[in-house]
Amino acid sequence: MCMGLYAIGTADGLYVKIGITEGDPGVRLSTMQVGCPLELKVLAYRRDKGGAAERELHLAFSDYSVRGEWFRREGMVETWLDGFMAKHGKPEKWQAVIKKGQRKRQMGDAIESVRGIIAGIDARRDSGRVHPSRIGEPVAPSQPSTPFQAISQPPASSV
Repeated sequence: MCMGLYAIGTADGLYVKIGITEGDPGVRLSTMQVGCPLELKVLAYRRDKGGAAERELHLAFSDYSVRGEWFRREGMVETWLDGFMAKHGKPEKWQAVIKKGQRKRQMGDAIESVRGIIAGIDARRDSGRVHPSRIGEPVAPSQPSTPFQAISQPPASSV
């Protein structure tokens, strides 16, 4: 799982949301934008294995809290955000981190899929339904799968 700490701000520069996401902060932005009348943008993102940094920041910035994870972009919040954006605010940098995490996740999904196929083959072999020498061979249907398939096939010519 690729968790990350993000800062998403309002386009007018007045507010910032500090949170964590398990995926692409751009996707998180999209889900937030639906319910927000202000234009939002991802300001910065960095990988973060837990939520400790988020909790610490929320406590440190409690005097600037507007609601939930939203803070006024001033004072200590602005100072921290300037540094966070300088180090992690380049979209090409965090997008590369996200792509790496997605590739790992896709590889894990592919491995799980192969394991499922192997388990299915093992189960059929163990049940005696498929002879071990025939595993992997395509299975020809013994009859048409639908009545329409039988009708659509032309009759054999007797020439």
